[in-house]
Amino acid sequence: TAAILLHYGCLLLSAVITYQMAQRFAPGASPALAVALVLTVPTVVWEASTAYIDLFMMLFITLSFYALMRYIDGQRRQWLLLAALNLGFALASKHLALFALILFCPGLLLALWQRKVPWRRALLTVTAFGALSLLLALPWYLRSYLATGNPVFETMWAFFGAPPERWNAQTDASLRRFLLIFGRPRTLL
Repeated sequence: TAAILLHYGCLLLSAVITYQMAQRFAPGASPALAVALVLTVPTVVWEASTAYIDLFMMLFITLSFYALMRYIDGQRRQWLLLAALNLGFALASKHLALFALILFCPGLLLALWQRKVPWRRALLTVTAFGALSLLLALPWYLRSYLATGNPVFETMWAFFGAPPERWNAQTDASLRRFLLIFGRPRTLL
């Protein structure tokens, strides 16, 4: 019960940050509507009722995005550091946060370029942001690699491989059955 409440708390904190972002960065938009859109996504509502990590990842990515936006506005280093730390926490929570890293780095570079920041400084800033984020998550990827031979275990086991005592046909079939409960099978439709 405590774990579920903690996970649910991440949803509430994400709602507060969403409200703040809408109010600060989208002056014509309704912050209440932005929060309502976040809170009514069926998967998000379902996740809030479980003891899992997805809403922690959502909170950390939201905080990272907010801090990046604040950094872009004033280019004060503490916002960049806060953005990198939160993205690092997201990466340490779940490797799917790598998608946020993949989006944030070019986005930050583009935003700095639009603000006429010299290319060298912009590239150094983006590199520092990405490296610090990954550095924070490195112990978890290293632990997973040492235990399984796969830094992102249990996904991508077919690419990295995994010890048979950790991954076999039965565990693969269990994962596939679990993934099938989310929508239709992986087809174009």
